[in-house]
Amino acid sequence: MPDAIIQTHDLTIGYVTRKATYPVQIRLSLEVFQGEMVCLIGPNGCGKSTLLRTIAGLQPPLRGEVRIDNLPLGKQSISDKARLLSLVLTDRVEVSNLTVFNLVAMGRNPYTDWLGKLTDHDKQLINTALSQVHLEGYADHFINELSDGERQRAMIAKALVQDTPVILLDEPTAHLDINNRVEVMMLLHELARQTNKAIVLSTHELDLALQTADKLWLMTPKHGIAVGTPEDLILTNRFQKVFANNSYRFDPSTGNFMVKHAETPRVVSLKAIGTGYRAYWTERALVRNGYKISPDATDFVTVDETTDSWLFSKDGKEYVCSSLQELLAQMELN
Repeated sequence: MPDAIIQTHDLTIGYVTRKATYPVQIRLSLEVFQGEMVCLIGPNGCGKSTLLRTIAGLQPPLRGEVRIDNLPLGKQSISDKARLLSLVLTDRVEVSNLTVFNLVAMGRNPYTDWLGKLTDHDKQLINTALSQVHLEGYADHFINELSDGERQRAMIAKALVQDTPVILLDEPTAHLDINNRVEVMMLLHELARQTNKAIVLSTHELDLALQTADKLWLMTPKHGIAVGTPEDLILTNRFQKVFANNSYRFDPSTGNFMVKHAETPRVVSLKAIGTGYRAYWTERALVRNGYKISPDATDFVTVDETTDSWLFSKDGKEYVCSSLQELLAQMELN
């Protein structure tokens, strides 16, 4: 098995002030291999950004070391670091008179002379990166003409042309709408495989991380990091423990977070005719409105997938409804 491209040995991260040292996480030993996308997740304040900054060399470790491609990061010059890893930060790019091509070209700075002159090879890399992030035809567009999603893809292209074995991203989907969040996460997932780069990103998009990451770094406050595939961390209950909350729960059977609605004395049995998803959404609607689902209840709702209707039965009377809204209203009346 090849050596990991990112390695941390006995790494302690945190902050030093004039009065004291404040460790955030201690003795971390982590690995990332080429072609992997790793998502760093965990509650606020557990040290996700601190770890990324330490791996990027922007913040010194309190103890231990970070190695990139078997080289100790702390002993590398700024120029050498720029050839080992590239970094995409959360901050939104606000530049008015810069074209997409010129922004992406900044990624070639570690390789150009002091005049910043681009070679034909540099220009080819830039055009290739624009194609990889689906920005063909945008080279001459100004940055302020782009949508938030297009700007983020341009920043990813800049990281690609830096031609490093490692790309680090701090919350790359922040400020994006749902369509762009999905697109960016899928793009990073594909790029890890296409380019054989190691991609590590911090994110609060738990549902997308579960669906796109090769591995998760599941961080808990002051209790280290659990490492594994999303599925293994769910099956061992580690994921559920980290995100346990009085207001919601994680459903391992669906991979969704479910709000804990206040229950009322109302109990109903739920039956389904046919196969489909209406029963699932009917259960969600009933739970959201305070009903407890029990097979022993005397009142019951029958979901008929074959006729797209609902039958509510109570005290020997039956009410046929054509929508969930109508069903809920009928149940309230009775």
